[in-house]
Amino acid sequence: MNPADLDRVLVSGVYRIADAAALSRLLSAARERGYQVCTLDLAGVQTKEALLSRAAQALQCPPYFGGNWDAFEECVNDLAWLPAQGYLLHVTRPEGLACGAPEVFGTLLDILREAAERWKAAGTPFVVLVESGERSTFGPGISPI
Repeated sequence: MNPADLDRVLVSGVYRIADAAALSRLLSAARERGYQVCTLDLAGVQTKEALLSRAAQALQCPPYFGGNWDAFEECVNDLAWLPAQGYLLHVTRPEGLACGAPEVFGTLLDILREAAERWKAAGTPFVVLVESGERSTFGPGISPI
């Protein structure tokens, strides 16, 4: 990954990444730019409820977080409690949810894509990096890096 790719990715969007070295460079570059970097570990997550609970923890959502899709959408489009130059959500181990509950995973990605567009329009980077294996079959609609 060259510097131009790094700049392109760190603007806004949802991306699938399999290269551990490239992931490490992106995470470091985001931190250097003053981004809030959050990790959403989906290991063992199989339901919408478990996903939303884990996402609320990862994004440090306020205590009034409602635990539903509307509340999640509101949180990822606000993030006032996490002031930063930009945001990077690193999604790890998504395979179980993507394969076991594809509709839930699809809704998650839809909300994150819409949030990335809104943040981009507001001039604030919002990047989602979905970690995947080289031969991963999930997420055909996620742009690879």
